[in-house]
Amino acid sequence: MATRTPTIEFRRLVQVPPAEVFRALTRPSLLRDWMCQDAVADARKGGRLYLWWSSGYSASGEFTAVDADKKLTFTWLGKKDPGPSRVTITLAAQDGGTEIRVRQTPPGRGPAAARAARALTSLWDAALVNLQSLLETGEDLRYTRRPMLGVNVGVFGPEEASKLGVPVKEGVRLDGVVSGMGAEGAGLGKDDVVVSIGGRPVRGWSSLAPTLGRFRAGDAVPVVFYRGPEKRMTTMTLSGRRLPVIPPEPKALAAELRRIDQVLIQELRDSLRGISDEDVGRRPGPGEWSAKHVLAHLIAGERDSHGWMAEVLEADDPLESPGNVAARIDAMVDTFGTAEALLEELERNYAITARMVELLPPQAVARKQDFWKIGHNLLQPEDHVRGHIQQMLAAVKAATGA
Repeated sequence: MATRTPTIEFRRLVQVPPAEVFRALTRPSLLRDWMCQDAVADARKGGRLYLWWSSGYSASGEFTAVDADKKLTFTWLGKKDPGPSRVTITLAAQDGGTEIRVRQTPPGRGPAAARAARALTSLWDAALVNLQSLLETGEDLRYTRRPMLGVNVGVFGPEEASKLGVPVKEGVRLDGVVSGMGAEGAGLGKDDVVVSIGGRPVRGWSSLAPTLGRFRAGDAVPVVFYRGPEKRMTTMTLSGRRLPVIPPEPKALAAELRRIDQVLIQELRDSLRGISDEDVGRRPGPGEWSAKHVLAHLIAGERDSHGWMAEVLEADDPLESPGNVAARIDAMVDTFGTAEALLEELERNYAITARMVELLPPQAVARKQDFWKIGHNLLQPEDHVRGHIQQMLAAVKAATGA
């Protein structure tokens, strides 16, 4: 007779009201913030549930009972699980917060069910710790604890592989490295193609996060990469993530954004001083970005921030940044015409971002996860813009021979 697998059970007390916990359990965008990488959730009886993790695991099910702010019940069938199970989550106000109880029936009997139950226990344990962090501080621990390579990632495919003489078609091509971080210390540089980290294959950008999620800052890991046709290996000490200090209220956050924006706009202007507008608009090669295209990319990114912030506040799906779409970038270069016009547009969009922050509604500020996410994304280190300043100057030099 097959051994019966025990029921999976968890209890956790979080210091927010039941309504906020229920929101995090039922909104697809918030499920992605603490539990998985992609989610579909229609939280009503008969509604569909689908969860996906970058590890390749996924689970699908159906909501069978929904009692707002109190209880959720749904079926669960995970990829490679030996059978279906049922999850019941109850919420109870307690000590000024909410006690969360999770109960999941075993996915069958026997050794396969026991293995699946152990994996599910580990999944729920980590997820509930992260849910508590998200609701009480705003932080997604999967992100803040994940180490960094310290690289800028470029496009890589068969065309780039052929151009570089690299004998592989999958990997991560480096467009540059960040000063003082792990990749630079390990001797990696522009146009190196990383194919393995810590003994795990790296097939593209999407494989980096799950690979790095296995390690912590300070870990020394082997890295396999190609430099042209030559295969090399080095050891990299993974860097800690640079996290900005987020001011506690909107006006202070907006003021800090304006301070950073003024500095960056001045650095952008200084970088182009003395260069003719014709040279700023020259492409280094077919399909490559001129300095103007780089400015258009920065404007597109800032505009995306406006739409993304609105999505966060509405708890809809955050936007995947389309700031590199060729038609969008080319259209802005053609429409604005001069570098000065592009700079003025970028400056206006910076001002809009700061003003949007000042106008955040009180409920967005009270929800730690929303305000932290907004502050974290807007107060990113200035490496992105400064890296593009170097890209602009290199584009001008390559296009003009100066």
